[in-house]
Amino acid sequence: MQPDLIHPVTKDELLAEVAREYKAEPKQIAWALYANLGEKHILTRFDTPDPQWLLLRYNVVLTQALLYRCIRMKLSVFRNIPSHYKQLFKFIKFYQLMHAIKGDLDGSYVILLDGPVSLFRLSQKYGLKLAVFLPPLLLCTRWKMEAEIVTSDGEHRYFPLDESANLVSHYRDSTAYDSQLEKTFTERFSAIDSG
Repeated sequence: MQPDLIHPVTKDELLAEVAREYKAEPKQIAWALYANLGEKHILTRFDTPDPQWLLLRYNVVLTQALLYRCIRMKLSVFRNIPSHYKQLFKFIKFYQLMHAIKGDLDGSYVILLDGPVSLFRLSQKYGLKLAVFLPPLLLCTRWKMEAEIVTSDGEHRYFPLDESANLVSHYRDSTAYDSQLEKTFTERFSAIDSG
């Protein structure tokens, strides 16, 4: 490229000037200009995952794939510790799932997750949200799920699942303490070596 009235300096001249300033080669500067693009990223290290973890994760993802065409999900969650319920309801809100909840803390909760999309036309948008919601559900100890799935030919199928499937969530269970105050109290009390 030759300099002209609009571009008095060529790209090569500009790269050479910047390379002198940073004491580098012009090729390095040209490459670094686009280092944020995916095709320029270089894999420098790969930590091999634990095979058991990978298998557990794979099983959850296969189950999630079945839920992509889900239009409605009915959950029954039985006698979990209160913080598990709190965590489950937090994720229902986080994923913006429309829901109706019946039940109580002592018995069980029946939760119906349904979306506006299921009323009008088939879309995988809401099904994707329901699929992403599966790992938080797996954190509960006793639960049952029945998902209504619409197949590509329009047929309605039902997919039942419960805790006996031994699916393991990759989400961190944050129910050890109900609050930061409870956690701090426990840590401080444990530090005091007192009977």
